[in-house]
Amino acid sequence: CAYPAGGRMSGPAIVSTPEGVSEAWLTEVLRHAGALGDARVIGAVPTRVGDGMLGESVRFDLTYDRPAADAPKSLVGKFPSADPVSRATGAGLGLYRNEVRFYQQIAPTVAIRTPHPYFSDIDEATGDFVLVLEDMGPARGGNQLTGCSLADAEVAMDEAAALHGPRWGDPALAGVSFLNQPGVTPEALVEMFAPIFQAFEVRYADALSPDHMAACRSFADNIAAFFNEAPPAPPTVQHRDFRLDNMLFEPQGGRWPLAVLDWQSVTLGPGVL
Repeated sequence: CAYPAGGRMSGPAIVSTPEGVSEAWLTEVLRHAGALGDARVIGAVPTRVGDGMLGESVRFDLTYDRPAADAPKSLVGKFPSADPVSRATGAGLGLYRNEVRFYQQIAPTVAIRTPHPYFSDIDEATGDFVLVLEDMGPARGGNQLTGCSLADAEVAMDEAAALHGPRWGDPALAGVSFLNQPGVTPEALVEMFAPIFQAFEVRYADALSPDHMAACRSFADNIAAFFNEAPPAPPTVQHRDFRLDNMLFEPQGGRWPLAVLDWQSVTLGPGVL
């Protein structure tokens, strides 16, 4: 599909709630994406997946009225949060817009593995949006509380390079409006970090080893230098929430090493940060 730089694309209507998804709409979506021929979706069994705070994700297991070997057996739909406060936050901060525009404009130009979007669209005036994505299951979900192995960390770094490398220093990124929105400045981050770390230190003093806490304290003491004295790096596409909870290892039963999800915070910045 060809997607616009702003506004709505032509094609299926935006269905912004899981309850609004119908077999006829899914048939239209898949045909619009070139993923379905003459067959029709006649069944779509929903199962909620994930625990995102600002959106709802639902897997739909599909059945067709005739054999459709090349059509997906399942899809994942992502929708605005049903909670009014969470929805207002996601729309007001541009997080819904960012994720939709990432899939429309940036994902095809980088090498990081993400779910293929069969359909992605947003009405920025209302905050209504929908993403219909490739189902990456079965997969092993990352967990930032338990951490990961060195091998998993190396895979994640390879995928970070696959995101940053293709657009590294690309001057065209300066013209991508959704990547160039006002954000939190390094100075503001430095100012906010001290009280955040103090609360962290109190909460986790008994949970972390002295060596680990010392490393955290050293970073807190030098965060200004981290932001202000680091050598300049060419701008590229930043995920900005690149953590284990947004990673699926060995997706689709090991077809890929890793898939990275949740592009609501994507922005333009130095890849090394």
